[in-house]
Amino acid sequence: AQRRLGLVSPAATQLLLPLLLGARQPHQLAMPSEREAWVGLESNPTVMTKYARSLGVADGWGFCDLWGLDDEALEAVPQPCVAAIFLYPFSQVEARKRALGTQQPASAPEVWHMRQDVSNACGSVAIMHSVMNNLDRIGEGSSFLDSFREKTAGASSAERAALFAPAVRDIHDSHASSGQTDAPAPTADL
Repeated sequence: AQRRLGLVSPAATQLLLPLLLGARQPHQLAMPSEREAWVGLESNPTVMTKYARSLGVADGWGFCDLWGLDDEALEAVPQPCVAAIFLYPFSQVEARKRALGTQQPASAPEVWHMRQDVSNACGSVAIMHSVMNNLDRIGEGSSFLDSFREKTAGASSAERAALFAPAVRDIHDSHASSGQTDAPAPTADL
């Protein structure tokens, strides 16, 4: 039986977004004006599983679609499930940030987090968050992931972001065009 990392559908996320963002005030992300842009990953469990395996996630772990958060939808997710990635339109998040202000939430040292400084890298960053926060379970023995954890231990989210792009750029490029749909241009507004 394959264990899973959950991938939540846009429809389920639209229902959850106000609840998730209402729990705390989000912070304003400081993004460089001239930044690197990647071809966005297709939100596809097969693509994301192959990407995670390229990072060093152990066989037996993979992504699946999660179409809702009701009991019936959750029962369809293979167990154990150690992470969920929520897919939602960025414009909704930005609108909520403006409505709430720009107060920075308290940091949680036990949570591995990095800022997204590369345009259209949201899928890669989400995969990295899922993997790094569960590394002892899903990436044990991966020389790349162990090395990346060591390099980023104690680093700020901005410092982790600076290390992220050069570390995974080639992995990202090898999977960015592998979905079922035509890959968008790196400069596309995803």
